[in-house]
Amino acid sequence: MLRTLLRPLIRPRSILVRTSSRWLALPPIARDFLPEATAEEAVTYNRARKAAAITLYLFRAGKPASCRAQDVEAAATALGWCTVSPETRAAVRANLGVLYADSEIWRSSRAAQR
Repeated sequence: MLRTLLRPLIRPRSILVRTSSRWLALPPIARDFLPEATAEEAVTYNRARKAAAITLYLFRAGKPASCRAQDVEAAATALGWCTVSPETRAAVRANLGVLYADSEIWRSSRAAQR
């Protein structure tokens, strides 16, 4: 009961994104995760999955939301993909914009403190 009363007074916790060089653990592809999905749903799911991984890679590297297409391509290559669709590129930039716009999300790397 006391926790319920104090909840408005307690500051929300900040989200800390720790940077590391370890490989991203990706969710399964649509064929395995969503076997009943339509072709369009599967493509959208796989693009979102790919965009999320590339976004985290670029965020950890300190790239801005307005990063160049070459930065997105380089991140995709580093993660093992050979091509990035324009839709995925747009999703990456949108995701980066959301991460940088939220004041509760901050990076803990030295690059972010410069």
